[in-house]
Amino acid sequence: MKDYRYIFNKFITGYYFYEGLRLTIAILLPIFFLGHYDLIQYGTTMAVGVLCTSMPDNAGPIHHRRTAMMYTIGFIFIVSLICGLLAKGYVIVLIMLAVFSFAFSMIGVYGTRAGAVGLACMVAMCINIDHRLELKQTVINSLFIAAGGVWYFFVSTVIHRIRPYKLVQQALGDCMLETAEYIKIKASFFLSGSDLNDKYKKLADAHVLVNQKQTLVREMLFKTRSIVKDSTHTGRVLLMSFLDTIDLFERIMTSQRQYAALHFHLSDTHLMTAIGNAVLKLGNELQLIGLSFQSGIKAPKNQFNDRFILELEVYLKNTKEKHLNESNANAYESLEHILDNISDLQKRIEALQRYSTYDPELIPENAINTKQFDEYVDKSDFSIKILIDNLNFDSGIFRHSIRVSLAILSGYILSLIMPIGHDYWILLTIVVILKPAFALTQQRNKERLIGTIVGAFLAGILLYVTNKYYVLLSILIVCMILAYSLMRIKYGLSIVFMTIFIVLGFYFLKVGEQNPNDLLKERVIDTIIGSVISITFLYLIPPKWEKYNMHDLAVKTIQANKSYFTYIAHAFMGERFDTHTFKLKRKESYVALANFGDSFQRMLSEPKKMQQNGDYIHQMVVSNYMLASHIATLAGLKTDYKNAYNSQSFDTIIKNTNQNLQYCINLLNNTVPANFEIRKLNINTELNLLKEDIIGKLSTATADKPIHYSSYMEIVEQLEIINRISIDVVNVTKNFRSV
Repeated sequence: MKDYRYIFNKFITGYYFYEGLRLTIAILLPIFFLGHYDLIQYGTTMAVGVLCTSMPDNAGPIHHRRTAMMYTIGFIFIVSLICGLLAKGYVIVLIMLAVFSFAFSMIGVYGTRAGAVGLACMVAMCINIDHRLELKQTVINSLFIAAGGVWYFFVSTVIHRIRPYKLVQQALGDCMLETAEYIKIKASFFLSGSDLNDKYKKLADAHVLVNQKQTLVREMLFKTRSIVKDSTHTGRVLLMSFLDTIDLFERIMTSQRQYAALHFHLSDTHLMTAIGNAVLKLGNELQLIGLSFQSGIKAPKNQFNDRFILELEVYLKNTKEKHLNESNANAYESLEHILDNISDLQKRIEALQRYSTYDPELIPENAINTKQFDEYVDKSDFSIKILIDNLNFDSGIFRHSIRVSLAILSGYILSLIMPIGHDYWILLTIVVILKPAFALTQQRNKERLIGTIVGAFLAGILLYVTNKYYVLLSILIVCMILAYSLMRIKYGLSIVFMTIFIVLGFYFLKVGEQNPNDLLKERVIDTIIGSVISITFLYLIPPKWEKYNMHDLAVKTIQANKSYFTYIAHAFMGERFDTHTFKLKRKESYVALANFGDSFQRMLSEPKKMQQNGDYIHQMVVSNYMLASHIATLAGLKTDYKNAYNSQSFDTIIKNTNQNLQYCINLLNNTVPANFEIRKLNINTELNLLKEDIIGKLSTATADKPIHYSSYMEIVEQLEIINRISIDVVNVTKNFRSV
């Protein structure tokens, strides 16, 4: 069952609600202020500038936000001015629409924030396209739109000055909350229920979300000078909290085990359920800490403490004494390692709880080395070459730009033929619905259509029930806050609230003394027209289907996993192990895996005929996820054991695993010689040789440097599992390459 109190707290303390509240205040203040002096028309014009400038002001490094807002202010002023000056003849308007729509859509090649700048310019274009103003009034109108942008820039900057760490705290808390959800899914592996393959799919999907949140926080922290250069105590706490959250996530992945075998051998006990419930409690503890970071308050003291760990250890020991036999010995040994992991997770979560206090004694001034953080974030490239390289039909953003241009031209021509209500509503519907990805466009189209109809229906009931000014104004303000807060997370619900406040806004303005029922009809009709045009051009000029991205993403994922594995495995043979390099390899693996999984999710929302061989793609995603998870487990052993269990005897199984993965890469790239045959490893023979070598090493153990057979075998077990998964990846690749 859903915990609605948790959902509410997560929303009300998160940065989406924070953004919605900020935007609502920035829009309404100029309207109320200028309306007091009977200049409300200029207040609403400023509101357009506020709305447009807010679009690229989403979560991220503050200097990126400021730069994007400044460009937006300049562009929307120029666009508004040009539209006002040239909106005299239909031919000129059509040319202007085509050029602006294409150009501002193509800006998206430079990333999400640049795409938001382009969207803001197209919104300004749509709103100003049907204005027939004199030169003086056009200039005044454009200046007030720019003034609205400047006003929003001022509000955003002042809020940041007052609370410079608030957005980072919220983003970090959100990252912890997604990590907690990941932990809860991991707990399901210990509990009875759905098959493991389905659980791995959910885990891979959750990994995509965690990676998105980590990427956002990484950008905000590592690209903010006041945190990594001019370090303050709060900045150090946030930085250390994020690093520990990443390590916590890594530790969760290191608990990868052969769950089917554990359930089989321990079916006559309740140990798996007890472990699963313990992991669930850890997820709940992390949720509370995440909410505390979002709120900026001290997290409650952890309830899952050393006493619970001790109880689990006693329960495991007593059960083991009763049920241990030769067949289930390995299962009990695995549970002991899992319990060690749980104990480690509990200590890490306790550390995060302490960080939420911002105690000055927690982190000394020079405790964090920030010199290498630049390597953890991707560099932005705004070269003209990127734009030129995308001016072809193989580029998804180019197809999108052509699609937007033609759809807007069609919408404008149709608005001339069928002059119903407000022309720009049709164009705005097209602009906000059409996205480069098919799945998102289809989803937006459906949600905007349903949301508009539901919102219009509710607005009609509202106006029928009451016409009291302060009641309707209060509802309008609440709907504005909710509409802008939900825009990025619940688009359909956001449109419901947006439709209500837009209808109420026009009701207050009494534009042309228009009947509210006519206004509702026009809003719905214009939205339907815009939706139909959008979906029509989505099929006429289809995007680059996700299935065509799968090959390159699969290659990148296998390459990243191979590089990650090679670095960790060779460290067990005595090669240098550097924590910084290890973390970079880990990040590359997780990002590649998340991109692969994210693209696969989008593919599942595309037409069925574009999902051919979806089962093989799914197997490839899951196999690579399992591979990365067990490599993470191997990395955890290296971190725990340092150099105590290095051995050259691991060489054969490591080489064979790398050979398998390289074969997959060559197979996908069609670079495998015709007469090439992959060398199969006799795993049982190799394992026996390894065991003999390990037994020989036990004789070299001393009191101060003990060597444990079980610890060596834990490394061997992970190398064996990784090798077997690499063989699975080979088999999947042979089918996948035909996709």
